[in-house]
Amino acid sequence: ILYRQTNQINKQLNLIKDMYKKSSNIDFLAKIALIEFETIKNKKIVLNSVISKLERVLTVLDNDIYQNFLGYILIDYDINIKKGILYIQSALKKSPNNLAYLDSLAWGKYKLSKCKEAYEIMKKIVDKIGLKNRDIKLHWNKIKECKNDFR
Repeated sequence: ILYRQTNQINKQLNLIKDMYKKSSNIDFLAKIALIEFETIKNKKIVLNSVISKLERVLTVLDNDIYQNFLGYILIDYDINIKKGILYIQSALKKSPNNLAYLDSLAWGKYKLSKCKEAYEIMKKIVDKIGLKNRDIKLHWNKIKECKNDFR
């Protein structure tokens, strides 16, 4: 936490990698994947590695944060949208009112051209928190366009 607070991400990542090597604690592997993905500008460089790590983690852990993260990546990068939605639905079983998870689900529905479903989910999110978040605003605008095409 201290490394993150002082913006020393590489030291944090190296420490977690060392802890993973020593303990084989699978949760550390997930943290490595998240940090690697979040800290690199060109996400495509680490995409396959991050997906592989998270899939491995989720064979052992039933963790909604990791399920949503992996699901969103699979959807957002058009890798496997249906599989991504399954991960997100698993996350939503544990935390059904989590707005980030609902946003991920709506984005997946949009990517499958299920515009009405995506719109209904996103409308609830936007009504609740507005459009201050950049991703929420982007998703909302895309989903509204999609819905308008299918009226």
